[in-house]
Amino acid sequence: MNRLCLADSADLAVYFDADTRRYSQDWFEKNGLTLERFVARFHQSPSLGFVCDGQQFGGLIIDNGELHLAILPEFQGRWSLLIPDILDWIFSHHDPIFCRAEHDNELCLQFARRMGWKLVDKDEHYYFFAGKAEWIPANLQRRCRKNQHDRQRKRPDSRLSENSTGKAACE
Repeated sequence: MNRLCLADSADLAVYFDADTRRYSQDWFEKNGLTLERFVARFHQSPSLGFVCDGQQFGGLIIDNGELHLAILPEFQGRWSLLIPDILDWIFSHHDPIFCRAEHDNELCLQFARRMGWKLVDKDEHYYFFAGKAEWIPANLQRRCRKNQHDRQRKRPDSRLSENSTGKAACE
C-alpha cells in the first residue's frame, strides 16, 4: 500500500462491489438489488472515494443524514491515515451523523466506537449509532484540526487529479 488520498466522489461501482461482498447472490436476487439500481439510487448523494495508488478501493455515501461506508476487503484496516480527512468531510456535510451496523459487522462496530459515536438503538439486525464532531476522541480532533489547517493553505481541488493514464492520482 503506497499512496492514499481521497477522491471528490465515490466510484459507485467500486463501492457496490465492496459492499456486496458481504452478502450472498440469493440476497441480491431476493431484494432485486443491481448495480444499476444502486447507482440510480445514490448518484446524487454526497460521497467520498478512498484511493490507493490511483485506484479507488471504497468510500462513503451520506444519504439523508445516514453514513454508509464500504471498503474492499483487501484494504480493510489499512486506510486509517485517511480518517481525520474523512471525519472532516463527514461533519462538514452532517453533524450529527447516523449510521447502522449489522450485528456481525465487527469492523463497522469498531469504527463507530473508535470515533466516539454513541449507540442510540438496536434491533434484531442492527446497532444504530449517532456521531457528532464534538465526540471525536482528542487524538483524532488534533489531527482533524491540523488537516483542516493544511487544506486551507492548499487549493481545494488538490486532493486528486488524473494522471496521463486517466487514472486518479494523489497530489
